[in-house]
Amino acid sequence: MLIDLHNHTLHLSTDSGLTLDELLARAKERGLDGVCLTEHNAVWQNTARLEAAGQRHGLAVFRGMEVNTQYGHVLVYGVRAFRNSMFNFDELCRVVESEGGVMVLAHPQWVGVGRPPTMDIIANHFHGIEVLNGEVSNDANGYVESMAVSLGKFGTGGSDSHSIGAVGKCATLFQNPVRNEEEMVKEMRVGRVTAVRLAPSSNGLKSLNGNNSLPH
Repeated sequence: MLIDLHNHTLHLSTDSGLTLDELLARAKERGLDGVCLTEHNAVWQNTARLEAAGQRHGLAVFRGMEVNTQYGHVLVYGVRAFRNSMFNFDELCRVVESEGGVMVLAHPQWVGVGRPPTMDIIANHFHGIEVLNGEVSNDANGYVESMAVSLGKFGTGGSDSHSIGAVGKCATLFQNPVRNEEEMVKEMRVGRVTAVRLAPSSNGLKSLNGNNSLPH
């Protein structure tokens, strides 16, 4: 099951130009089975709207968030809502642990805010690392993938889409079908996921299998 684990819409992320329907329609065209909405410092609460949109487009829609911390951006899954206290990394860790969620280090090549986490922080607090990001080249991602392997962390892929052209560049292949966020988090926690690139990167390297076809 292919899920793009990193996406933003204009409804909750001010730097995105994508509507929910535009995102889902494009994801369907790209052959994805599902998308996860990881809005900046926000979790979708209107689950009925997401369910209806998913049914219209024939896609599974999951919720996550991308949180700004003193150690850069953190992708969070399995947490019900955002609170301002989560800008503090230690508090974010506490909430994720208490709610049984997952923390993934987003695009470690580009911190964006704060300072990069040390290897000790990554090893002790993150469950996984985003090893493929649609806005970062394969060369850089190869280094990150090696880092994830050396630290024993699972790797995820996400397009980090803010525009229609970015949707479906990268995704995460789940070994087992997931029907809800609880199952998605469970599969991530045990590492039954693989990052895949679905379109050429910005440095011109080829996508998975040397073309734009998707694995099924």
